[in-house]
Amino acid sequence: MLVLINLWKKNEYEVIYNFGSNEECIDGIIRIDLKDINMSTIVKMPSDNSVYESYANRAFGKLLKMALNNNLPEKTQYVN
Repeated sequence: MLVLINLWKKNEYEVIYNFGSNEECIDGIIRIDLKDINMSTIVKMPSDNSVYESYANRAFGKLLKMALNNNLPEKTQYVN
């Protein structure tokens, strides 16, 4: 499964990404808290139910690792 992840907005406190499995429906939301990484969360799953929760969790984990390394890109993807 392919999970597309795109930067939506960023400030000094948080980074918000949209995610989904196809370009037509990237409306899932992942929030990365830059002040307290433990407060980061998957806010919303894509509305078309195209991403299984387990794949969303893995994509979320990938973003958390990137955040810990101060390497948050504008676009990335998770492929299983």
